[in-house]
Amino acid sequence: MSPFLKTADLETVKIIMEMEHVIGLKEAPGSIKRMFRLARSMTKPDLYGEDELFFASLCCRAKGGIVASTNLDSEQFVRVYELFRAVKIDDSKQLFHQLLPLVRFLF
Repeated sequence: MSPFLKTADLETVKIIMEMEHVIGLKEAPGSIKRMFRLARSMTKPDLYGEDELFFASLCCRAKGGIVASTNLDSEQFVRVYELFRAVKIDDSKQLFHQLLPLVRFLF
């Protein structure tokens, strides 16, 4: 991700997202507040890129994630996503918490 987008104000990000050739956004600010504001204002997909906040990003209305730790246990991360989308939030959260030691080991 461009360092510019990490610090761009929300209005600038919205303008960029309105561009026809832009199809989505990968955000990794480390701030739940910023993530939630972005997710509420986006009409195109926003994907979150901070591994430890993947579940929280889904709760903040992100459309998914681009997280490195999924490379080690893709099926379980997909399952977290699928459970969340099926409104089985507690099951999704429980599974994600089982994955946290892996995530924390990596980062």
